[in-house]
Amino acid sequence: MTAEETIKDRQSHHGDFGDVSALAQRLKCVMADFPNWIVQGARKREALESIATKIARILCGDHSDPDHWHDIEGYAHLISDYLKESK
Repeated sequence: MTAEETIKDRQSHHGDFGDVSALAQRLKCVMADFPNWIVQGARKREALESIATKIARILCGDHSDPDHWHDIEGYAHLISDYLKESK
């Protein structure tokens, strides 16, 4: 598959890259404005940012694509496991 074919395929699921990027960045900026953002640590902040990107893809692309929802579940599960192991 060429890069162009991959991009076209992804757009059908994820939505327009410009739209997704704009929304994801807005969500991430909002999250970073809250006092607890900085105390989360890199792992939790990255999971939250990845979830924000998935939310943007749901709102800009195919909202019924189960992969988006599965990925959100996966990021949350990673943090849940990490928190259980940290205790």
